[in-house]
Amino acid sequence: MDRWSLRLDGPAVHGVMALVQPVLRPDGAPAVLKLQPVDEETHGEPLALRTPI
Repeated sequence: MDRWSLRLDGPAVHGVMALVQPVLRPDGAPAVLKLQPVDEETHGEPLALRTPI
C-alpha cells in the first residue's frame, strides 16, 4: 500500500484464492488492491486487470 500511496477504505473480503482490500488512491478515488498467489491459472491476471474495457 505504501508503494502506491493507498489508504484503507473498508474491511477486506476474501475468496478461495484472493484477498481484496478496498482502498483509496492518492487522489481520493476508490479502488481495490487484490492479492493472490501466482500460479498457472493466475499468472496473466495482472495484465487483464490493467487492460481498459
